[in-house]
Amino acid sequence: MDYGRYTQLMMGTKVRKMIINRPKFKEIKREHITDASAYMDGEYVIEPKMDGIWGAMHIKDNKYQIWSRTGQLKQEGEIPKPINPPMCILGEFMFGSNWAKKHDKVGQFFAFDLVMWDGDWDFSEKPLKERRDVLQALMDSLPAMFPDFVELNQQWDTFQINGIWENLVEKEGYEGLMIKNVNDPYAIETEWIKVKYRTDIDYVCMGFSDGGEGTKYEDTVGSIIGGLYKYTDDDRERELIDVCHVGGLTVAQRDLFNKNRDYFKGKVFTAKGFNIFDSGAIRHGKFKSFRTDKEAYDCDMSQVPSDAEYMP
Repeated sequence: MDYGRYTQLMMGTKVRKMIINRPKFKEIKREHITDASAYMDGEYVIEPKMDGIWGAMHIKDNKYQIWSRTGQLKQEGEIPKPINPPMCILGEFMFGSNWAKKHDKVGQFFAFDLVMWDGDWDFSEKPLKERRDVLQALMDSLPAMFPDFVELNQQWDTFQINGIWENLVEKEGYEGLMIKNVNDPYAIETEWIKVKYRTDIDYVCMGFSDGGEGTKYEDTVGSIIGGLYKYTDDDRERELIDVCHVGGLTVAQRDLFNKNRDYFKGKVFTAKGFNIFDSGAIRHGKFKSFRTDKEAYDCDMSQVPSDAEYMP
């Protein structure tokens, strides 16, 4: 079934694959937040951004499944409560994350949205505030409807952003904050604001550069060549463009990539750094990890912040 908002493949009564279309993401810098008065009134809320994976948890009867953004089943299990109305909650799933290990959050699911309730996918068209209120009421009054590792993600009014930023991001090491309009539906036309302490970006691995001649790395990998899809001048087709060479590799990583160059070519990886230029390159980029939950065609120039610096 494909209803625009989601794709769901069934076998009998069991979901075999689920992909939910997500809102757009616009990234802005922390120093621009205090000047962005449009985000500072009662129409907006802020939520913490952790280093997990986006997850869609489908619950029906006493079963749950957690799907990644690309439709990969990450976890499934049973819930003690025998009968649950069909629902789908979205959240950040602490799956395979070093950040989660450091903060003792491995395996937790921080729910931030309810996009299907009692079998009704049109529920996603309701305003965020209404969806969030229903989710919170369910979790507060009927916690047995959810797996015990599910927790409601925190949320605050935007006027608290300076204190939240200082406590969570600067002191506790959270990735950043999300800013959402409480009146928005959950739709691909919706735009969320992402504010990160240090930024990251996903590239397609176009290959590897060799280590410098005369250095200890001359016989192995020097850096990863990162590419982004960009529209041609006539806006009809997209082509993969080399935008950045990313370093920061350990000796073990250099050895692994050197022995498996063809295997990693075409796969998606994340680079971390301090800011992103308008070209798509990242300043002082360092390799973070390869991803299995994102497709290469999703790595395009839409990831570049609207206020990105010009790269001469």
